[in-house]
Amino acid sequence: LREQGRGVLKLVHRHGPCSPFSGNPGSAANGSQLTLTEIVQQDQSRVEWIHSRASSSPSYNKQVQDPFQTQATTTLPARPGASLSTGNYIVTVGLGTPKQAFNLAFDTGSDLTWVQCEPCISCYPQQGPRFNPAFSSTYQRVSCTAPECAAAKLESGLNQCSASGCLYGIVYGDNSITVGQLSRDKLTLTGSDVLPGFTFGCGQKNQGIFGMVGGLLGLGRTQLSVVSQARNKYGGVFSYCLPTSNSVGHLTFGPDPSSFSSTRFTPLLPNSKLYVVPLTGMSVGGRLLPLSPASFSFRLWKRRH
Repeated sequence: LREQGRGVLKLVHRHGPCSPFSGNPGSAANGSQLTLTEIVQQDQSRVEWIHSRASSSPSYNKQVQDPFQTQATTTLPARPGASLSTGNYIVTVGLGTPKQAFNLAFDTGSDLTWVQCEPCISCYPQQGPRFNPAFSSTYQRVSCTAPECAAAKLESGLNQCSASGCLYGIVYGDNSITVGQLSRDKLTLTGSDVLPGFTFGCGQKNQGIFGMVGGLLGLGRTQLSVVSQARNKYGGVFSYCLPTSNSVGHLTFGPDPSSFSSTRFTPLLPNSKLYVVPLTGMSVGGRLLPLSPASFSFRLWKRRH
């Protein structure tokens, strides 16, 4: 949809009847309800991922093979948690010219957008075909000297090039991985909202419990996220409404002045890779807990993790 300078994407719950995966037999991402244990595990995984991203150094490393040099290995920072199967909300976007449509999990705690690509070396099952660069007239590989390659190194920890360009790689704490070519192509959010030359990961080695999604849409704060790459178009502004499992929400890029009258604002802490708001207290059942405001200090929290 297109609404007065804003791009609006339909947002659905992955396990609900509105999901494109609903009714897909044998899929871990079908419409079946999650158990309480699975929900708690997902929440814990998410908390650990946020802790690790706030930390200045990874807690441990993993080794994965460079997909383009089968005899070589490279060490990547691996952060605890962050199984991408925890992404429960799905949007549909287009990539390439002509566009190829993909259902992606969106995540405000990640930056690099990636999709599964051909030729695939090792890929998990997804709904529909993988992205094929050969079918896109606007596809480009990012060179090793491009600033985006340096940014990808900071994001993923992989500092390596192939003969064809810059590589990226991310290893998650549950051993899920995505490795491939850092690339550029046209990203289509809606019919009239297009981002030419969008930087993304063309994943050719992807393993883990990803469900049936085609990849990840990164909405973080660094320069590789959709929000940063579309800053000139949308002003670095986005909002979303998370639907119940049987309804449809939205992911909106750009300001919505009509809703400002009923909106309350709080500042985000600067110089953070994450969206961090200052917290001064906590109430349960309307009663303020006897906690010192200092216990919510983000600096103290970072030192502890």
